[in-house]
Amino acid sequence: MAHYTGALLTALAAAYPDDEWRVLLPRGTRAPMPPGVREVSSWLPGRMLNGSAAVLRRPRADRMLGGDLDVFWAPAPVPVAVSPEMPLVLTVHDRSWEQRPRDFTTYERAWHIAARPRALARRAIRVLCDAEVMRADLIEAWGLAPERVQAVPLAPAVRGEGVVRAGDQPYLLFVGALEPRKAPDVLLAAYARARASGLAAELWFVGDGRLAPVLQGPGVRRLGRVGDAELAGLYAGALALVLPSRLEGFGLPGVEALTQGTPVIASD
Repeated sequence: MAHYTGALLTALAAAYPDDEWRVLLPRGTRAPMPPGVREVSSWLPGRMLNGSAAVLRRPRADRMLGGDLDVFWAPAPVPVAVSPEMPLVLTVHDRSWEQRPRDFTTYERAWHIAARPRALARRAIRVLCDAEVMRADLIEAWGLAPERVQAVPLAPAVRGEGVVRAGDQPYLLFVGALEPRKAPDVLLAAYARARASGLAAELWFVGDGRLAPVLQGPGVRRLGRVGDAELAGLYAGALALVLPSRLEGFGLPGVEALTQGTPVIASD
């Protein structure tokens, strides 16, 4: 999510340099800001800010950003309070918390309830999503007016020819959140069976999440989060990118791997 938000803000600020772009961050949070984007810090830490917005409908995020905004954009459904007269644009990447609630912790399920995603979407002047299939899903599941829902396909943030690392063993690559809906545990089990049958390649995981501690075994590496330049090289050097996700709104790593000429094995 941070990658998506940062990349889009960078592109918007570059395309419209005469406009002012502001980002609201909870107290104590720091993030690199693209040129032309101004950071505004809340006086509340993240959980208090979200909790207050969910329960009290205060403080209003647009007021914290100065109150003179033309539009407020939420890059995902979050517990946020916005003034009734403020135009709201909302991005919804998927409905995984509704479609696969068992993949989320109790806290995560409560957080999504507090975010009121359906109410936010119905209040928004425009709802953005990553693919036409997601647009159709939101219109049907949430009863949104078709003219207010727009699919804006994602573009790969990893650009340029990746530099393959020298001396590495052949490897299969997974990129994404190490969470149940992405099924890295399923991939690990399949890899263990293939390795027992003679597969010589290693399996590398890029990303983090609560399943990270169980993703271990012979031939398995966990690399955590990596930068774009290193990720491009990892894509370029892989035998294939493997995405066994149970649910995806778009599946950006697959597109990024293809830009590096790497085959993709994905669930449907």
